[in-house]
Amino acid sequence: MESTLQMCDDFNPIKGEIRKCVTSFDSMLDFVRGIFGLDGFGHGFTFLTTTFYNDSNTAIFQNYTVLDDLREIPIPKMVACHLMEFPYAVYGCHSMVGDRRLFKMSLRGERGDIVETIVVCHLDTSEWEPEHISFKALGFGPGMGPVCHFFPDQTNFVWIPSSISV
Repeated sequence: MESTLQMCDDFNPIKGEIRKCVTSFDSMLDFVRGIFGLDGFGHGFTFLTTTFYNDSNTAIFQNYTVLDDLREIPIPKMVACHLMEFPYAVYGCHSMVGDRRLFKMSLRGERGDIVETIVVCHLDTSEWEPEHISFKALGFGPGMGPVCHFFPDQTNFVWIPSSISV
């Protein structure tokens, strides 16, 4: 809960990042509309999330094998939203300008589970905080390489313009 409060109160985002913590779907849609420059209630965007083709909607801890090549989704803008740890629903949503890529990929778990997941790669990490958790996990620092990550479950998703073919 403390990390959620820190992230939501942090007014020093990464250069080129716009972020907001939201507590309702309407607030989330307002933020997404603002990023995409859409007025009113038009359906100018859609969201992508990880899909599980098993009996559960959550990832089962197991080894996974990549089934096919990454499929890039060309995007001019995107908004990522992540469920935060808090006693009630709080989503941390953010959008970044800069060199990043969005992909879909299929995985098969060692138990036979099939997962279609979303992957975001941040190619320019030069403005990120040196203590970012990704650098600790990968063993390098800002600007030394790209950082790619999966969207592990259906509480993490990406909004994209609906004109983009997925």
